[in-house]
Amino acid sequence: PDELNALQNLKTTTFSEDKPLTAAEAVSRSIEHWSERESAFLEKRIIATALSYTYGSCLPEDIEKELQSRSDIVRKEIDKITYMTTHELIRIDEALMKMSVEGKFIEREINPHFVPKGEITPNDQQAKAIKDVLTSKSRITLLNGSAGTGKSVTVKFIQDAIQEAVLNVWGYATSSQATDILRQDGMNASTLASLIHNPKSREAIRGGVMLIDEASLVSSGDMLEVFNIAEAENARI
Repeated sequence: PDELNALQNLKTTTFSEDKPLTAAEAVSRSIEHWSERESAFLEKRIIATALSYTYGSCLPEDIEKELQSRSDIVRKEIDKITYMTTHELIRIDEALMKMSVEGKFIEREINPHFVPKGEITPNDQQAKAIKDVLTSKSRITLLNGSAGTGKSVTVKFIQDAIQEAVLNVWGYATSSQATDILRQDGMNASTLASLIHNPKSREAIRGGVMLIDEASLVSSGDMLEVFNIAEAENARI
């Protein structure tokens, strides 16, 4: 009955249309949208997305004029295509690179003598990736692989090796659905948002290892937060 009443009330509810954004507001939101995905983006994408936020109340010239007036934007033309970024994104990327470089050769190998166990045997590529991660002396290690190359199996072996070395290991993903998949694979897992916004949750990875699933989907700003947390908690990524 409560659900039926809620549906009936919904039918009679009047919703106001979203108010069109000004050119300045639309450009800011468009840059925010694209910077969640990329550190540099096509100018035409910024313009197109900004226009969609104005619901026809602004012309392309209005958006272009707003972009030209901004001092926080950096442009670069490559093969007659204009790309742009912001000074803030450049600062974040420089901080990420600095922390990556400073984190090299400062850690112990995680588990250099690990021998995979179980019915599944890693192939040569997977075995090399496992060894590279487990013998790395860097605070931050990147595992890169195309779809279908067996990254999930490789990560499972790495997880086993970390636990064998008596280290805490925790998986993080950008969405609840991806987090559930990590849990189904037997890993303690949480969302990145929880890690960033809930300081108490960080105790789980103190002195341990953080596995970031699909790290390429993480914005530069959020990744810098993760790097800072790892450094503060003496954890590896």
